[in-house]
Amino acid sequence: MVIMSENLSEEQIAELKQAFNEFDVDGGGTINTRELGYAMRAMGMNPTEAELLDLINEYDTDGSGQIEFPEFCNMMSHKMGTVNDEDMIRMAFRVLDKDGSGTIKSTAFKHLMTHIGDKLSEEEVDDLIQEADKDGDGVLNYEEFVRMLTSD
Repeated sequence: MVIMSENLSEEQIAELKQAFNEFDVDGGGTINTRELGYAMRAMGMNPTEAELLDLINEYDTDGSGQIEFPEFCNMMSHKMGTVNDEDMIRMAFRVLDKDGSGTIKSTAFKHLMTHIGDKLSEEEVDDLIQEADKDGDGVLNYEEFVRMLTSD
């Protein structure tokens, strides 16, 4: 399987793979229009049903009616080309905010940061969470999350 998106970093590809796998509900290696909609909404986009069909028609290069991972990378690299840092932070937050409550559990954030991508040590993540979770309630709200990711 060849990934056509040369303009994506290894880290971006890993993040896309994680999002793809999360929404490939049946584990079949493809996502359908419904699953694509979930994935895009989790990444901060709000496609209509017609837009989803257009995307599948445009990026489904093998004509299967489903999106395979390389096709997903091509599609998202075009979409991501127009996204700024704040949008990226919002997308990352929405992926973690599974129930749409506007908060993420610090335990879920810790698991992600110690197991995926550029892995941090538990101590590094604990320091980040302690810094970000100002009210000490064990959850990060959107504002705390943004402060954590944008502070130096």
